[in-house]
Amino acid sequence: MRPEATARQRDAPSGAFSFSLSPLAGRGQESERMFDSLSEKLDGILDRLTRRGALTEADVDAALREVRRALLEADVALDVARDFVDRV
Repeated sequence: MRPEATARQRDAPSGAFSFSLSPLAGRGQESERMFDSLSEKLDGILDRLTRRGALTEADVDAALREVRRALLEADVALDVARDFVDRV
């Protein structure tokens, strides 16, 4: 396990998704806050999904809308955010 792994990554079940943007966060305080905020939002979205039992298509669609919104709020280019959500 990488030394910079977060508690969420260490405790996540095998195959679970987990986001950590810490390697990118060393580019100034403003960038660090932006990446921390994005990481927290993505963690929150994933936490809400994992608390549900079986997921419906509507649950996944709603989560992906939240992910796209979080990416856009973090100044990720619209095309990149759309492409990411489409691939997921």
